[in-house]
Amino acid sequence: MSDLLGNAQAMSDERCVKIGVMSNMLKPFQRWTLIRLCSLIPDFVRFSAWLIFTEIALHFVYSNSLLQQPKVVAEMGSWSLYGLGYCMGQFFMLKYVVMYGLMGTIARAENINAPRHPKCIARISLYSDMWRYFDEGLYRFLLRILARKLHTIPVIILLLPGFD
Repeated sequence: MSDLLGNAQAMSDERCVKIGVMSNMLKPFQRWTLIRLCSLIPDFVRFSAWLIFTEIALHFVYSNSLLQQPKVVAEMGSWSLYGLGYCMGQFFMLKYVVMYGLMGTIARAENINAPRHPKCIARISLYSDMWRYFDEGLYRFLLRILARKLHTIPVIILLLPGFD
């Protein structure tokens, strides 16, 4: 068990060093070039287009108004509820894509390796993959914290009174 946790800790530390913000912040300054600027423009335009699409969708689809009308939701059929749940998940993913995409583009402009934008939730078939691929930064953080915490559990159990 501890060997498995040690491997998980080593893997998470290695990934954090490889993608880590601190190692990128300590790099020497690199001058802006036309090639560097032109490589950022397509991503910035793509994520800005998704931002505009999201804002337009919010003006026509009042998904938050369903919170005020529980009778309407109660009268919906199964397929309507499935579709509503799917659309709410897609909209949540779209907000993450815009947020991570724009901030990741700005980070790449400064030569900082940020986590990638989330994978489309319609393509994720296992919920365990949802944690791994949807929010990669949160997954790395939880893996690092849980690996540390799980190392201390055997010590705590041995210190409990009455443990033989």
